[in-house]
Amino acid sequence: MELAARYNEQGADEVVFLDITASKEARGIIIDVIERAADQLFLPPLTVGGGIRSIDDIREILRAGADKVSINTSAVQHPELISEGGGDVRVAVHRCCNGCAQKR
Repeated sequence: MELAARYNEQGADEVVFLDITASKEARGIIIDVIERAADQLFLPPLTVGGGIRSIDDIREILRAGADKVSINTSAVQHPELISEGGGDVRVAVHRCCNGCAQKR
């Protein structure tokens, strides 16, 4: 959380936490991290992604202090989350290179 406080002090435009292996490892949301980071941030918006599987997950993240939610795997598996989440949801797209897509 020291980094969140430092980003805040340095005038960051936005802070983004992406737990990029949460879906692959079937882990839940990092609510405790979100709450602690939100306590450290005053001005920059906090965007959180990773392990989001439902509209309830989106609501939980927003209640924990995030300003926006980023979805990736769930945008493909559950595209209705994009519209149900409204203006608080962002879709993240990650490009694979060097043949990583074939390794899946």
